[in-house]
Amino acid sequence: MVMKIFITYVIAFLSIVFLCNIAPQKALSDTPDTQELPEKAGQKNNGTDGEARAYEIFEMILMLSDESDKKDVFGEIEELYLEIIQKYPDTALAQECYWRLIIHYVEKSTPPLFEKAEKMYGEFLKNYPKSAIKNLIIDTLSKGYYDNGVWEKLITLNLPVVEAFYETKKLSNPSLLFMYAEAQFNLGNPQEAEKAYESLIESFPKSRLAALSKKRLDELQKENKGN
Repeated sequence: MVMKIFITYVIAFLSIVFLCNIAPQKALSDTPDTQELPEKAGQKNNGTDGEARAYEIFEMILMLSDESDKKDVFGEIEELYLEIIQKYPDTALAQECYWRLIIHYVEKSTPPLFEKAEKMYGEFLKNYPKSAIKNLIIDTLSKGYYDNGVWEKLITLNLPVVEAFYETKKLSNPSLLFMYAEAQFNLGNPQEAEKAYESLIESFPKSRLAALSKKRLDELQKENKGN
């Protein structure tokens, strides 16, 4: 019963997201299996039937995710996500599955499968360049890089977000700015780190991240005095 309610909620949410974004473009040519839309492949895949089948597969993923030993079903879950992405790219659920598959690679694997996650992100950007789910993927990858100390990739991923913030002073997720500052701090770039920390404190003064940023700035000042 709970699962049915959850599926209904997901369907409603993704339908709204789908209507707010453009239709998917052609997928990467080097992706396994055909990426052509049904009409290009000579198939007549009714939109309603495609949505229904995609959600049937998604329900299978949810059931597998409840397994006690998820390592045994990691590959099976991956294949099911890819099936939705590759066979039903014009459904609302396909965009969600890119994000969930990236979570699967980054958070459910030890060590994280960053190369696979990055490949899926690149494919996602080509297929759905204006999708709101892009922000969720950036957040997932950023947290993965941060937790594993992959500082260079974290900076590269978030540099456009940070530069836009410096110009507009608008940022929906301040944690991205903090992680960017931490990456610069750990790579020994104090000036860039200070700029990000100070910007975060100025724009989000009452946040927990502002307090953490102040501590970092104190550390940097002590290091400068020591030198």
